[in-house]
Amino acid sequence: MKRNIFYTVVVLLVIISVTWAIAAANDVEEKSVLAGIVVAERLVTVGQNVKEGDALVCVQTMTGTAVAARATVDGTVTSVLVTPGTTVKAGDVVVKLHASE
Repeated sequence: MKRNIFYTVVVLLVIISVTWAIAAANDVEEKSVLAGIVVAERLVTVGQNVKEGDALVCVQTMTGTAVAARATVDGTVTSVLVTPGTTVKAGDVVVKLHASE
């Protein structure tokens, strides 16, 4: 009896883990490729649908405003980790997307 319960719990944990891993595989962290101060211009919002190549975040650099992060996949914005005025450096995660299937 106890052995059956143990095996049932193990199987459920494996199913939950696999389901979570599959769902997490569709989440994409978009990183800044430039350093600078985030500007409101073209800053995406949560829930916004984006296409691969769309600008996600722009920054003010010494040479002017430039795109710091572009979408690498089609998807929906799930989180914006910066606000206008935030200083970012190259490699910082600035937006999270849920990739379209």
